[in-house]
Amino acid sequence: MPQYTYECKRCGEFTLRQSMNEQHDMAECPQCHHDAKRVFSTFQTYKMDGKLKQRIERGQTPRIMSKDQLPKMTPRPTKQSRPWMADH
Repeated sequence: MPQYTYECKRCGEFTLRQSMNEQHDMAECPQCHHDAKRVFSTFQTYKMDGKLKQRIERGQTPRIMSKDQLPKMTPRPTKQSRPWMADH
């Protein structure tokens, strides 16, 4: 079951393990029993394989390429003229 982090205005942050089928926008604080909003954060990459982590991080930054590094494009073939459509 995934863990979800919430922030109570009185007690601070806490984490709950909940089913994916449950509602996750609000939760009850386990200490003061008031409503707490869900806190969104980045996923944990420290548990990932190093190569996968590097690939994800590389994908976040745009590549800057020169015109020479771009793949060569073949020119499109020209269309045959249509004499019956002249003067349109």
